[in-house]
Amino acid sequence: GLHDEYVSELSYRFQLTKNISLLSDLQLVLNPALNPDESRVWVLDSGPVLHYDQQDIYIQEVEGVSFMNSIDDH
Repeated sequence: GLHDEYVSELSYRFQLTKNISLLSDLQLVLNPALNPDESRVWVLDSGPVLHYDQQDIYIQEVEGVSFMNSIDDH
């Protein structure tokens, strides 16, 4: 059967300029639900963040398709 999945995450934001930063993220997934043959999976992700008009815009690419997520700072 399925077991509970646990995730630990560590992220760090490197400020490159006033409006551009790089966000790095490392995750450890224990008992991954989508990969039951593994007891743990490491996930590493990084990408640029644009800061414009008091919003952070995260740019991600998944299988060749780019996504932009905007999150208000205030």
